[in-house]
Formats: sequence, structure tokens, C-alpha cells
Amino acid sequence: MKKSSFISSGDLPYISLIFLGLLLYSNTFHNSFHFDDILAIVDNPYIYDCFNFKSIWNAFNTRFVIGLSLAWNYNWGKLDVFGYHLFNILTHILASCLVYQFSSLTFETPFLSDNALYRHKKYISFLSAAIFLTHPIQTEAVTYIWQRATSLTVVFYLATMVFYAKARLCRSKFDYLAAIVFAAIGMFSKEIMFTAPIALALYEFCFFKKDPGNNRINRFYKVLPFLLLLFVIPLTLLRAPQVTLSLLKSQSESSNPYLDFGPITHAIAEKDMPRSTYVLTQINVLRTYLRLLFFPMHQNLDYDYPLSHSFFEPRTLFSFILLLCVMGGGFLLFKKNRLAAYAVFWFFLTLSVESLVPLHDVIFEHRLYLPMVGFSIFVTWSVFFFFRKQNAKIPVFFLMALTLIYSFLTYQRNVIWKDEVSLWSDVIAKSPHKVRSYINRGTVYVVLGKLDQALSDYNVAIEINPKIAVAYNNRGSAYAAMGKQDQAFSDFSKAIEIDPKNWNAYNNRGIAYAAMGKQDQAFSDFNKAIEIDPKEVVAYNNRGNYYAAKGKLDQAFLDFNKAIEIQPKYADAYNSRGSIYVVKGRMDLAFLDYSKAIEADSRCEVAYFKRGNIYVAAGKSDQALSDYNKAIEINPKNADFYKNRASIYYQLGQYDKSRRDAHRAKELGAKLDPRFLGALEKAFAKNKGSAG
Repeated sequence: MKKSSFISSGDLPYISLIFLGLLLYSNTFHNSFHFDDILAIVDNPYIYDCFNFKSIWNAFNTRFVIGLSLAWNYNWGKLDVFGYHLFNILTHILASCLVYQFSSLTFETPFLSDNALYRHKKYISFLSAAIFLTHPIQTEAVTYIWQRATSLTVVFYLATMVFYAKARLCRSKFDYLAAIVFAAIGMFSKEIMFTAPIALALYEFCFFKKDPGNNRINRFYKVLPFLLLLFVIPLTLLRAPQVTLSLLKSQSESSNPYLDFGPITHAIAEKDMPRSTYVLTQINVLRTYLRLLFFPMHQNLDYDYPLSHSFFEPRTLFSFILLLCVMGGGFLLFKKNRLAAYAVFWFFLTLSVESLVPLHDVIFEHRLYLPMVGFSIFVTWSVFFFFRKQNAKIPVFFLMALTLIYSFLTYQRNVIWKDEVSLWSDVIAKSPHKVRSYINRGTVYVVLGKLDQALSDYNVAIEINPKIAVAYNNRGSAYAAMGKQDQAFSDFSKAIEIDPKNWNAYNNRGIAYAAMGKQDQAFSDFNKAIEIDPKEVVAYNNRGNYYAAKGKLDQAFLDFNKAIEIQPKYADAYNSRGSIYVVKGRMDLAFLDYSKAIEADSRCEVAYFKRGNIYVAAGKSDQALSDYNKAIEINPKNADFYKNRASIYYQLGQYDKSRRDAHRAKELGAKLDPRFLGALEKAFAKNKGSAG
């Protein structure tokens, strides 16, 4: 009697892919948030409640499933990047396992089951999945957290294909229904899912034969439910609420009143290009994509890609001829090498949406994630076909060596994604004339407090293109952070001159006016910001603060309420409204607002501090101490936090801690009551003497 093995041979491919995937991406678990991650996760209040489906739908629309996954991550670990990266890596591994299944099932179809390479189906399927898993071009869709929009959609895409193949091979109604369900879910993940029904119809045509029981009409009815799903994405885009990722930045809370420190998430030069220019440029981009698939060198997050304005430009004409040859090769392969032909068609089909529909950026590497399925199968099949008369060890050895090379390149590429500075520095080295790269690295430097480096990057951006309003706006914010209000004012005014509809610049200049003591001009700019965009919560909050400073509490109250109405998770508005309640003596309502601010933003140190003050007034020293501790943990450089905590420690009889906090507060510039300091020193000395 044979002993049962804990791991069957059928499990080994999946275990190998899981182990290899975790090893390859083991250096990414603590990589920072990047680029659109800031808008989609860090500054996105719509994901704070994973059960508020309406809020998530409003923010993500056709990518609702992606928004839901981010909300789950946030609910699990807030802004700890580990959980987000783990999800992305496991998604990539799952997609690789589905590539293995997809390839294996395809070999069982009528047109391949009697093929000479059928005997190598396990090798071909596993190595296809391994190439898909290890190819360095995949790093952008895996390590870049927001691009789970691509990798997770591909999981649904492949699951649709796998279950359809199983349903056709086994005549299983359950598998057929599962394929429809996965296709429907995928339609709410990313727009590239639009091509799945077409890929499935092409799969039916390529790999399943016509016979008396499977005539053309029956085959059409089998794919009809999937073709009907083609209407889902267009209808969703037409009917969805107009709150999308591109608008999230303006509705996110920020402890910095100069809001436009955020990254630029669209291409500056290309955003208004004619459709013809975009499509012509895509002819060259497809050539570049082919190069990256076969030779993944000089990868770049943000290519400075030249636009094409005429079909007869030598570069464009050459690219078109090359693509025509590749497509023609697919048709030539169709009769004798149908799997290779399908892989060629897959490449063009899966890139069609992003190649024909004009987007802000003409090229991104994550767009190759789905085409990589076809490439992986094509390369593996071609190598085995080339060595078909040789021992299987030769193609296996060759492809394993290729996988090892890819693995090394992937691991090295992930090092570049470690943090924002390393990533944007890599982009600048490869695209030295791309304005967005300098502005985004400058933004990172501002966050890190490296204002001189930030100014240097903004200066370069302005030198490259002096017509970019956001460069002046961001540089003005950096000047303001340095206390150089005159330079800040000048830059904000320049941004407004370039773009009179830039509400951020008006908002920021209003703050600069206020810092210069010009309250009326500040008020005018806040009004202008609200006039340009009546849904900008930051401008309402700033105008409310202006009213409060003028003693017009009722008007201030209305502005704070309006900000909260627009964005119920806007912590600054709750803080501001709480202060109004304090002035009015409504400590109970102030306490609720500070608590809501903390709920909206768990790192809102000001809310902890102000709530701690209410606890002090209520005689709840322990709760006050807890809130002061949290405020100091978040911001250890605020003198007032230490000053108030010193007072609490004094009340609790912990004179050594009180004394330490008092000294720290003085170091940070706080002025303490000499009588308190005197009493503290006496109490400390007495306590020390008693202990002795």
C-alpha cells in the first residue's frame, strides 16, 4: 500500500509559484506609497469605512472593486504599507497560477489535444506562468500599490477565461456561471476588462471545433452573455457620480494649509493632445512595448515619450510596418501554431482600449501586465516548438535561465521603488526634461522638510517649462513653509496669472495675505477659490477661520458646516468647528467634534491636543494624559503639547516627568509661567529628598 504524500505532484507548480513570488517581491513589503497612492489611499477619506459602499462607489465608479479592496486594507492596517503590498503580491501570484491553469486547459481543447507539443503541456504551462511571474515589466503593476487596479482586474480576466474553458471541456453549468460572475465583477475593476468578452469569443473560435452538436449558432449563444457585458462599462461611465480619483486630492484633509504639495498625477504636456496625435503616438508606443517585453532594460515610471504628429514620420512608419508584420505573422501561424497565433492576437487586443482611447499619459509599463499573458505563452511555446526535435531538457533549461535573469532584474527594479526619492531620482536620471518628475520629487522633499532641495527641483521645473502653474504654486508653498511670505505671494500670483482657474493658488495666496496681516485680501482670495470650485472644502475651512478671527462666529460656523457637508471625513473642519463650540461654551459639542476629527484622521495631533484640554477642564487627568501622549507621538516638536503634558504630570505628582516636559517645552520655544516652574522645582526637590 502506497503512503499518501502530503503534497501531490499537481500541487508543486502552485507551491513553486507562491514561493518564487514571495521571494522575488520580499524587498517591497515596506516600500513607501507612490504617485497615485497618495490620492487613492493616503489622502482618500472615501476608503476609511469599508462598509460604506455608497462612498466607495462615489469615489471609484467603474473601479469599485479596487476601491473596496483598498478600504479593506485600510480597515485592517490603516496606512501600514505592509498589508497593501502583501495584497498586491498575492494578487500577482494568483494571476500567475491562473496563467498556468489557462495554458493547461487550452492544451485540452480540440485543436491542441492532438498537437505534437501536448506531451510537454506541463512544462509549457508552468514556464509560461513563471515568465509571467518573474518578468521585470510586471513590477509597476505589483509594487506600485494603486496599480492593483491592473493586476486584480487581470485575475478576474483570467478567471473568466479559465472557467469558460473548463465549462466547455467538462460541459459544466457551474463553471459557465462562474465565468459570467467573474466577468461581471471584472467590469467594475478596470476598463481593460472591456476586452475580455472579445478575447473569450476569439478563444471559442480558435480552439473549439464546429461539429453537429456545436454549430455556429450554438457557439454564438455560448459567448452571447459575455458579449452583453460589453455594455456594462460604457453605461457605468455615463451614469456614475462624477467623483473620481482625479478629484480626490481637492477633497482630502491636510494638516498643511498650503494644499498643493501633492504630486502631479497627469502628464502636463500631453493632457490636451488631439486624438490623432495620441493614436499615432501609440503606434510607436506599441513598438516600445514589444521591445520592453523582449528586452526589459531602462525601465522608467515616467517616460518622456516623443509625440507623433504624422503617419509618415520615419519612426512612426517603421513602427506601423513592424506591427503589421507581427499581426501578419499571427495570421500565418494560425493554421499550424494556433496557440502562438492566439498569443499574438491577445497582445493587440488587450492593448486596444488604452491605445485607442486618449489618456493623459501615452505610455505606462503597467499596461503590459495583461498583454504579458500572451507574451509568456508565446515565448514558451515558441522555444519548445523550435527545439521540438530535441530533448525537452534543452528548452526547459533555456527558459529556466531566462526566468532567473528576469528574477534578478525584478528584484533590482524593486529596489528603485523603495521610496519616493529613489523612484523620482531614477525617473529624473532617465527623463531629465520631464517637468512632472522634478515637481513630484520637490513635493517629497517638502514633506521631508528638505526645503532647499525642494526649491532646487521646482526651479528646474520652471526653467524647463515656465508656463506650469502648479510649479509656481508648489514653490510658493515651499517659500511659505520657510517663512518667506513675499516670495510665496509672488509665486502664487504667478500661478494665478498662468491659470486663472487654479483655486489652489487663490487659496494659498489667501493664506499668504493672512500671514502678511492683509485680512481683507485674504478673504477675497478665499471667496475666489470657492467661486471657482464650490466644492473645495479647504477654501471653506480657511474662510471660516477668517470669520472666526474677525469674531463672526455664525458665518464661520456656516463655512465649517459646509465643508463637513461636502466632505464628512474632513478632520480640519471638525477641529475648526470644535473651536467655535469652545468659544460658545459648548464643551460637549466641541468634544464630539474633536473625536470626529480623530475618527476621520487618526494622526490629527491637534484634535488629540484640543480634546485633551477638554478632559483637563473636566478633571479627567488620565484621559487628558492619554491624548497628550498621542499628540506628542504624532508630532514630537510642538512646544504646547509638552507644556500641557507637564501640567498634567504635575497634577498627578509625577514631578520628574513634569520637569522633563517643561524643559522640552522651553527648548522648543514655549513660555512657561515662572510661578509654575518654581513650584515644580520645589516639588521635585522635595520628592527627591523624600525618596532619598
